[in-house]
Amino acid sequence: MITEEEKQNIFDDLNERHTTIHELLFLDVEKIFRKHNFSYKGDRVIANAQYPNIVFWAGWNNESVELLFEYQKKYNLTYVPVNILVYLTSGGGLNLPLYHSKRNPKLLKTEHWIPVNIVTRKEWERFPVK
Repeated sequence: MITEEEKQNIFDDLNERHTTIHELLFLDVEKIFRKHNFSYKGDRVIANAQYPNIVFWAGWNNESVELLFEYQKKYNLTYVPVNILVYLTSGGGLNLPLYHSKRNPKLLKTEHWIPVNIVTRKEWERFPVK
């Protein structure tokens, strides 16, 4: 179980990354987790609430998912789709078929990955892909 001090240290590093670069990928979050020796690996999937087969990220445990959700709520963050190259050039991605916006999400029978950036709602307005 993470302490409040450890959680705040992680939040501080997430904020530093986000405010400096104005983007926060799940890969960045994992790097910060590792920096703080926070055990994050597990079998949880972070998916679209309305369409659970559209996956934002996977492979975390309950505590890490809840920590991210708390951080997102505290700083009013949301997900914005990004080009897959953003993840590939950053060194990772998910081993799932890529979701294409032309596909009806209601018809998906299996999980598909949509690469996302974690941004403030205000920053969301500047992204061309919506």
